[in-house]
Formats: sequence, C-alpha cells, structure tokens
Amino acid sequence: GQLTSAELSWFDVDSPNCGASTWEVGKTPTSRELCSCLNGDWVETIPQNFNNVLRGFALLFEISTTESWVSVMYAATDQRGTDMQPVRDTNRAWALFFVVFLSLGAFFILELFVGVIIENFSRLRDTKGLGLMTDAQRQWASTQQFIMRIKPEVLLRRPDRKLRAICYDFIMPGSNPWFDRFIVAIIIANSISVATISFGDSDEKSTVL
Repeated sequence: GQLTSAELSWFDVDSPNCGASTWEVGKTPTSRELCSCLNGDWVETIPQNFNNVLRGFALLFEISTTESWVSVMYAATDQRGTDMQPVRDTNRAWALFFVVFLSLGAFFILELFVGVIIENFSRLRDTKGLGLMTDAQRQWASTQQFIMRIKPEVLLRRPDRKLRAICYDFIMPGSNPWFDRFIVAIIIANSISVATISFGDSDEKSTVL
C-alpha cells in the first residue's frame, strides 16, 4: 500500500547514506537501502555467513561438529535474499538441507574419520607391540597384563550392631532385592516428571513437579 505522510517523514532522503536519488523507477528498494534512509545500522543477524568460499567451508565444518548449527539454520530459513530483511520461516526448505548435511557430515563422514584413526592405531599397536614378540614373550606379556587386571574382591560382612545390621539388610540386594527396584522406579519417575516440563506451565504444575 501507499505510505502515509507520517511514515514518509521517517525517511531522510537528504542523508549522504541514502541513495534514493539513484533508485531505478519501478524497482523495489532493498531493506538495506531503506535502512540507510532511516539512518539505521545494517548488521548481520548471526556472525557466521557464506560471504566467500573460505568462510563458507569454515561454516560447513562448524556445522558438521554440531556447534551452533541451529542458529545458522534459523537464519537460512528466515532469509529473503541479499540485503533484504529476514522474515521468520520464509524458506523452510533450507531446514532439510541442514538436516541432511548434518546427518552426512556429523555422523557418517565423522564416523569414517574416527574409524580410520582407530584402525591405524590398532595396526600400529600390533606392529610395535605384541606383533614383534615371540610366542613365549607374547604369552608372558599377556600373563602380566592379566595379573595387573586382577583386583581383590572386598567382602562385605553383616555388621554386628543392631541398627547397622537393619540398614545393611534393607539396602543389600542379597537380603532385600526390592530396594534396587524401588531406586530404579524413583529414577524413572523423576525422568518422566522432568520430561513433562514445558514452556508456559501453570504455577500449580510447577509446584507439583
């Protein structure tokens, strides 16, 4: 629609930052041009961008590490073009790109990278470790490793005092198997109560939880 006289008074067309005199007839000015005529500051919504190849690759690598990828996805879905003010959920299709890239980059490619490192580590360990030993030396080394892993088991005795004996019988699985089940039930109930918390809950619900 047409701008009112009050709205037109907001624009400072005489400002050196406003290039209204150079606007082409019939062409809609960009949001950045209108911002200059309003004596405003045009800033980016997020620090990350795809302004050049280097920054684009750096941003894709950052997304593949699952660091701040949600903010970048929101900015991409809100964008309307170069030098245009973002509008929420204008291009929702970009969300699919980020989900697919994150699935491939963060989970598939990263898993391959980690797998190669682990495989090389295992190969070097076999080559420089037990792989250079004779059968007798390998058996001796395995025996030493087995001995190092052996730890004496601490035997818990039932206390002699009555109160301590009651506590012992109450919590030990051998004498009271229901105690562990009760603790598991409490943990599950706590997890469910925490999962039901949502934005805008009433005061009564918050008090109960």
